[in-house]
Amino acid sequence: MNANTPHNPTAFDADSDAPTRPQPSPQGSTQRSGRSRVLRHVRTTMRFVDLGFYALYGLILLQIALEGLGARDGNAFKQFLDRVSAPFLDPFRGLLQDPAMENHQVMLSFIAALIIYALLQGLIRKTVGVIVATTLQSTSAKAQVQPRSTWAESERLS
Repeated sequence: MNANTPHNPTAFDADSDAPTRPQPSPQGSTQRSGRSRVLRHVRTTMRFVDLGFYALYGLILLQIALEGLGARDGNAFKQFLDRVSAPFLDPFRGLLQDPAMENHQVMLSFIAALIIYALLQGLIRKTVGVIVATTLQSTSAKAQVQPRSTWAESERLS
């Protein structure tokens, strides 16, 4: 190899007959960058999904705390929380008997809702993970790197 020429890792070295290592085809690198772009979008989307679930958990925990402390139902903040959380908590009202002492109520139904929503979040995350892994495996199987012997032969011909 000439000292003035930069070393090209895909070219043959003058000292040896074997090429150093194959470079991926341009199509393979495009597929890889496309896959990484898709993975970034999936990760970003899952962060937003997680953020939504965390906000829901906070809302449910706030409702549990306010009910346990005996917050007044006539309070504007409590009414606002009841309206916002109603679509998420109404399906669970009456699921379990919620024990009460005077104005304080332990909302077992809301605790069950919290557990079910956490399980739902885990199910969504696992499902998306399986879909992404399956998709990546199928695309990588389609974009196999050219075998070394074929690559070496094409280098000799060029």
